[in-house]
Amino acid sequence: MKENQCWHGLDAIYIKNFKIEVPLTYVQASNKNWIDEPSIISCDLPVDSNSKPLEQLGYWPSYSGMTSAHRSCYLQWMSKGREIFPVELGYAFVFFYGLERRALVSGADISLIAYEVLRLRKLHASTTKPSASFNHYTGAFLWYLVGSYPEVWTDIQIQALAFSDRKNGEMILPAVNWAITRYDFLPDWLAFAIALSFSTIHYDDYFKYIKREAFRLFQKRYLSQWPQGINLHPVSKNTSLKREIKYYAASSSLSEFVQPIQIPKKVLTELDTLSQIGHNCLSDIAPYGRLIQRCHEQNEQPKPFFVWDILPTPLRPKEHPLKTEVSQIIGNITPENKYFSLKISRIADLIELPTRDKYTLTQSKRIAQLVDDCGYSIEPDSRFTGKSYNADEIVVAFSHCEQPEDLNRYKAASLLLRLGLIVASADDAPQADQLKLLARQILEIFHLTPLEQRRMAALANLLIATGASLTSARISLEHLTNKQRGVIGKFLLAIVSNDGVITQQEMKSLQSSFKRLKLDLKELDRYIDELRAKSNVTIIQRGGKRPTGEKIAEQPKEAIVVQLNHDRIKALLQDTHEVQQALAEAMGDEADEDAPQLIESMAQPYGIATKITAKPTAEVERDNDITEIVSNESLANFYRRLIERDVWPVAEASSLAKKYGYMLNGAVEEINDWATERMGGQLLYEEGNCLIIEKELLN
Repeated sequence: MKENQCWHGLDAIYIKNFKIEVPLTYVQASNKNWIDEPSIISCDLPVDSNSKPLEQLGYWPSYSGMTSAHRSCYLQWMSKGREIFPVELGYAFVFFYGLERRALVSGADISLIAYEVLRLRKLHASTTKPSASFNHYTGAFLWYLVGSYPEVWTDIQIQALAFSDRKNGEMILPAVNWAITRYDFLPDWLAFAIALSFSTIHYDDYFKYIKREAFRLFQKRYLSQWPQGINLHPVSKNTSLKREIKYYAASSSLSEFVQPIQIPKKVLTELDTLSQIGHNCLSDIAPYGRLIQRCHEQNEQPKPFFVWDILPTPLRPKEHPLKTEVSQIIGNITPENKYFSLKISRIADLIELPTRDKYTLTQSKRIAQLVDDCGYSIEPDSRFTGKSYNADEIVVAFSHCEQPEDLNRYKAASLLLRLGLIVASADDAPQADQLKLLARQILEIFHLTPLEQRRMAALANLLIATGASLTSARISLEHLTNKQRGVIGKFLLAIVSNDGVITQQEMKSLQSSFKRLKLDLKELDRYIDELRAKSNVTIIQRGGKRPTGEKIAEQPKEAIVVQLNHDRIKALLQDTHEVQQALAEAMGDEADEDAPQLIESMAQPYGIATKITAKPTAEVERDNDITEIVSNESLANFYRRLIERDVWPVAEASSLAKKYGYMLNGAVEEINDWATERMGGQLLYEEGNCLIIEKELLN
């Protein structure tokens, strides 16, 4: 019997007592006629409708190999139009084997078979435990048909297949080949599906919740790279490369099938860039996906400001959800009222940070970012200084100002501002000429942009009002070389000596600054000697009219000054390039926190632990060896395991602590005591149901 004589497509057939309306299968009268096709229904084989199958079908099932009870169930499923996916997976495979043969061997009924397999895949996706094997074979089969018969596939069918088979790398060449026959440029929806198939990121758990947002993000970046889409018909010589689409049949009676195609070389090259865009999109939107998944599982709504924090920037609404609240705190910034001072805790309360005396660096950066997102700026800005805020710390808010163009340069300028104000404030409030000199010198040294000048002016107003200190510059000073410290020392001397004299209070301030800079005070004496005028000490009287005959009062010790040579002071101020280079180099040594670490941490209040690349454990141990203070080796080992990550679910951290013989709270308390003594702050803290490791302290 010939193969075509065995095939029954749309015409109804009767097998035993079963009527099958649209069989789409092979049928033969006797099992002796044709036995090398596992799907063929032999009419002479017995069917038992009165009993139930006692066992499941094994691998590579066949109609002839079924028990009579299985045949009855199979025919019943066929007779009901295959409206549901069968409980016995083997029935679906037996039926699928016949569709494989009809399409691959006979090359017939392609559209009909494609529709039927797509329909079965949709039914299969709704089952409680979908079979990876069935998904793989049916997906690969359909993509082979797409590559071999692109003309029979509609956009709707390709979309259904592409987004139900997202991680099938076998789709790429067939999909591109199909698009070439229909489009001039690769449409964004198909580019998205191809990009997903490239990705190695695990996103299956949450993708269904954020599919629309993920596509929007990809679409923006794809069309930014290729405004019309990837050109599928580039005009150049030798553009096409031969490629092969392969399919290894599921049926044991069939083998490998190969379909040669040609793809423009330029298109294949563009796919590498497309792959990277897709990977970046999935990586950027992953925290949002996990947040939405978790909220869905817990039947709760995510807080709008957390959603804003986690969403990639192109997907955010035009206005931050807390803008009104922030504006009410800060008030109107006008030309007359350029600056507004406030406690940083008022902003922290808006994002529901836990009450504490000192915020972590990550939390501090979130606070500064919130203010920035709401259209304002603050100084000091923790994102730039790398310093955590105290809860009662005063900051100054002003109209929005972009990030400094050169962060190292700005940090160097702000350090110099603090140092200059410290010495300039030695006689209480800084004198106007000293402030003018300080401002002029900073501008000349660092060539600040207008926006950077606005930031610097805001910081200066705050420091003059609250008092300048070197607390926030501690880390910066530690990075300075001896040469750089000496250059700064000279600069401070120039600021103080601008009026031609140095009072005893100014001298004390200079001496204190030189000590902080770890400079020898003999160097200060030498610098002053170089600037000293011929007359060393001058007694001066405050200006102003006095009644005739009034006795000039004796001057207190503090009024005694060192008089300086103006020409030598001028020479001291001329070489500003050396100061700029010294400080810029010093600031350049400081490492900034990774931006993905900050996005991922925004998910922490919901207990979402995300994998973040951390400093190698061995390096951390070498720099911050807890055994120097904690003698208990078990606790030290727990600590080393703990700092391998940035975030731990509390339950998992608790289990880890028990493994080393500790209760989590006790271990955390002991480690934090050590960290406070060694690093100046708590290393571990709980937020939501996560234990956060403050890696900035380790670095």
